[in-house]
Amino acid sequence: MDGVNTRLAAECQKHGPGFLIPFGSVNLGWPDWQEDVRRCHELHKMPGVRIYPGYQPFDLDHPGMESLVKMTSERGLILQVVFGMEDPRVHHPIINVGPVTFAPLLKQCKAHRNAKVQLLHFSVWTKGDDLSQFMGQANTVMDICDWKGTAQVGRMVGSITGLPSARVPVDRIVFGSHAPFFPIETAILKLIESPLDAPTASSHHAG
Repeated sequence: MDGVNTRLAAECQKHGPGFLIPFGSVNLGWPDWQEDVRRCHELHKMPGVRIYPGYQPFDLDHPGMESLVKMTSERGLILQVVFGMEDPRVHHPIINVGPVTFAPLLKQCKAHRNAKVQLLHFSVWTKGDDLSQFMGQANTVMDICDWKGTAQVGRMVGSITGLPSARVPVDRIVFGSHAPFFPIETAILKLIESPLDAPTASSHHAG
């Protein structure tokens, strides 16, 4: 993955120094991923790395997950876990995205309390209480890019009377647009229609 991570760092530095912050990718299904983490941190000075379970050939129960969470935690890196890239209905037939089980990630977050983990493009329709337990861990956040539906931010933070209690505390959400796959305006509109006041909304920066 070093080739694409290097190009990403160079593009961000060229077109948006100080504004575009690169996050490299690692693939637990490929050999020597630990070296990719090291280069992202030490060579490219990235604040974190991403994995794409399901799109990459592994699930979150991969035996390397424990080492990855531990390694990013010890280095002070953010681990971004991307659960989707596009609507499955528009995938090319050659793309085979595997299912992703969430529980193993929750287990690793409980085992490594200093880990900083972000859920990106995570579906609001996930059943069970795994998400609530995850959001109860230290240094865990979730972005809003896949919170589809009217008043979904209010629903998720539990501020709408008569609806189920909060699944995600307000201080554990971050702004995420999933650009360029989604228009950034859709994420902004979610905040405009949300019950969050301006100071609260502005404090949750993009991931």
